[in-house]
Amino acid sequence: MDPSLMRKLFFRTGIEFYVLYVIAGTALVALQNWWNRNQPAQKRWRYGRVMIAGVGLLVLFLAGSHVVAPRLVPERTWTPFTSKEGRFTVSFPGAPQDFLERRPYKNEYRNLYTFAIPGGWTGVTYTMSYMDTPTDKFDGGLRGVLEGIRNTVVSGAQSQLLSSAPITFAGQSGIEFTYRNLNGIGLIRARVIISGKRIYMQWAGPLADPKTDPNGTEFFKSLKLKETGMGPFSEKTDK
Repeated sequence: MDPSLMRKLFFRTGIEFYVLYVIAGTALVALQNWWNRNQPAQKRWRYGRVMIAGVGLLVLFLAGSHVVAPRLVPERTWTPFTSKEGRFTVSFPGAPQDFLERRPYKNEYRNLYTFAIPGGWTGVTYTMSYMDTPTDKFDGGLRGVLEGIRNTVVSGAQSQLLSSAPITFAGQSGIEFTYRNLNGIGLIRARVIISGKRIYMQWAGPLADPKTDPNGTEFFKSLKLKETGMGPFSEKTDK
């Protein structure tokens, strides 16, 4: 079955199908047990075992369609989130969790601040991170820094790079790329932006199509930077 069709049929109505199946199955088993009330218990419970197996298969099928099929269903709500220290605003489908990590960069350790929703209503994870680091110390110039971060992200996730292109976002240089997990489940869209010594990283996935998925589109277009004095900047967002 086409994954898009699976998503439309089972993700949106999966719970309803499951509830109706359980109600109808329970009623059918009760009716059959009553009809065969004079039969040995083994025969009466045979129908119950078949029904339980059917419920199990249905649950596995719905779960499989949820994981494997692309995320075509829009999130229920989007709420702007602002980080004063991060100097950005971005919309999440809910309240994000915040994380702090110490990451090694050029023989130094830097704080990586992350805000994320690990699996929204549709199963998509949304992440926004930033870190301040002396990017001028990296080899290869600005392009080398961007491509190096991209390669680190993809290799760290043990994934396959599918596309990559340089971008300019709010007057700042960046790179946008997509990659696929080795298990083939979904695509991830990612963006890296450098403003002075600050590195912004944004990604979402798995997505049905990085260019047209409604959730990825909403998340990425909502980003606004509020930089001051860290490099060329104009108050605008990507279109």
